Amino acid sequence: MFLLFQRRSAACLILLLPLLFAVILPGCKKGYDKYWSNENPKTGFIYDKVKADTSFSIFAAGLERAGLVKFVNVTGLYTVFAPTNTAFRQFFQAKAYSTIADVPVDDLFAMLSYHIANNMWYYYDFSTRFATTQKTAYITRNNKFLNIDVSVADRFTVNGIAVIKSLQDMDAENGVIHGIGEVLIPLPNAEQVLSKDAALAGNVFYQLMQNLASKQYDRFNSYDADRDGKIDSVFYTTYPLLQNVNTSLEYIPNSAPESQGGDPVFTTFLIPDNTVMNTLLAPVLPGFENDIKKLPRLYVQALLESYFIKDSIILSDELMARPRALMAINGELVPALTADKLVLADKRASNGVVHVLNTTFPVPDKLKSAIGTIMTNPEFTDFVEAIQSANLTVAYTATSKAATFLAPTNAAFEAAGINVRKKTLNGVQLTDAQFINIVKQHVISSNLARTALTGSKNTDYASNPLVFTTANNVVSVKSGSGITAEVGTEYRGATGVTNGYVYRVEQVLMPASY
Repeated sequence: MFLLFQRRSAACLILLLPLLFAVILPGCKKGYDKYWSNENPKTGFIYDKVKADTSFSIFAAGLERAGLVKFVNVTGLYTVFAPTNTAFRQFFQAKAYSTIADVPVDDLFAMLSYHIANNMWYYYDFSTRFATTQKTAYITRNNKFLNIDVSVADRFTVNGIAVIKSLQDMDAENGVIHGIGEVLIPLPNAEQVLSKDAALAGNVFYQLMQNLASKQYDRFNSYDADRDGKIDSVFYTTYPLLQNVNTSLEYIPNSAPESQGGDPVFTTFLIPDNTVMNTLLAPVLPGFENDIKKLPRLYVQALLESYFIKDSIILSDELMARPRALMAINGELVPALTADKLVLADKRASNGVVHVLNTTFPVPDKLKSAIGTIMTNPEFTDFVEAIQSANLTVAYTATSKAATFLAPTNAAFEAAGINVRKKTLNGVQLTDAQFINIVKQHVISSNLARTALTGSKNTDYASNPLVFTTANNVVSVKSGSGITAEVGTEYRGATGVTNGYVYRVEQVLMPASY
C-alpha cells in the first residue's frame, strides 16, 4: 500500500481508506504538488531515512535500543520529530549520561515513543488543520499528546521547541520526519506522579485509592524490553468506581476525523495530607482492624469523590481566586481554599495536576444517607457491597430518596450461601437480574419508623411485598419465601436528609422467586 504515496494520482485512491481520510485530505487541496509529486520521491521508510542521515545517528541508535524500529519501519503512518545529535548530547550532559546506552531502556522507550505522532503531518497539514479546527494537540504512539504551534506564519514548534527549517518535511514511505534541536521529555502521567513521588505514594489518600484500583493491559507501551523475543507486558491503573478520574489514561476515544481518534483528558487532584486524613479515619478504622485495605469500597468511593475535578487542570491561582464554581465528580461544590490550606501546589502531570491540602471537605451527601450511616459498620459490609454490585449505589444513596432498608448482616449472607462479590448462591452463578431482585427485596421506597412497620409493604422488587407483625413489642418481617426475621437495631440518615431508615436483620429475606 505504501507505493500509493509515490504518485500524484494515488491521493484520490487513498481517500477510499476511511481511517486515513483525515490524514490525506489536506494533500488533495492546495499545496499537494509540494509534497506528493514525482519530483519528491519517498525512497525509504522512516527508520531507513533517519539512519541514513548523519544528523540523526544517535536517534537511530536510540530507536534500535528501544525496540521501536519495527514501529517506524514499514508500518505507519507516522510523523517523527527527530532530535539531532547535538540535541542528544545536550540531553546527555543534563542527565549525566555519556551515550544512548546509558539511558535506561524503559525510559528510552517512553521518551522516544513520545517523538512519534500518529498519522502523517507535513507543515502544510499542521497549518491547514489549525486554520480549520484550531486544534494544536497531536496524539503520539504511546497515547500522550504533543502541542504543535503553527499559529503564526513560518513558525513551527513542538512543545515550544522549534523545528529546524532545513530538516522539516523529510519524506518517507510511511510518514514524514521533522528535525528538532532538543529532546522532547514527556511529563509523567498522574499515576506515575502519585506512585513514584515518595511523599505522595505514602499518602493515606493514595493508599485508599488502591482499594478501588484495577489493572488493564497496556498494548501501546508493552514491548520486548529484554530482547528475548517476547513482549513484556505493561499494565496501567484504572479506578472504575471513581468515574471520570484518569490517572494513567491520557485520552478519551473520539471518532471525529479532526480528533485523530482521541482527545486529551485531564483530572485535578485535591489530596488531603496524612494528618487530616488520619483524623478523619480515626473513628472508622478500629472497626476494620485499623487496616485501610479492609475499608468497604463503597465507603472509600463516597469519601474520595469530593477531591477530584474532572476534565480540567485547575491551578492554585484559580483554586483560590475561584472565578467560577468548581464541582467535584460527585456533583458537589468544591469548598473555597486559601493559600494557607495548600501544602503542595501545582504538581503537574501530563494528564492533570496534583495539590496537597491540610484540610478535608464537608461530609459528602452519600455518607449522610441511611446507607451511608452503615458503610462504616463492619457488620454490614456485604449488604453495602451488594448494593454496589447491583449498580444501585446512586439510587440508594441519594439523600432525596425516601427509603427503608432491611439490612442483612454479613453472617446472614454467609448463612444464606450468598457471595455478594461473585453474585453466587450456594456456588451457583446468579444472573444480574436475579441478584438485583434479591437486593431490591430488602428495600421499601418510603420512610418507615418502627411504629409504621405493620402489615404488607411493597418492596422495590415488584409484586414481592414484605409482611410485618408485632408480638410482645418485637417486630418481625416475613418474605414471600417464608423466611422470618426479627427487625433489629435502627439506623438513621443524617438530620435534614430525606433518605431515612436502616433496620438490622439476621436473615436474607429471599423472595419466593427471583
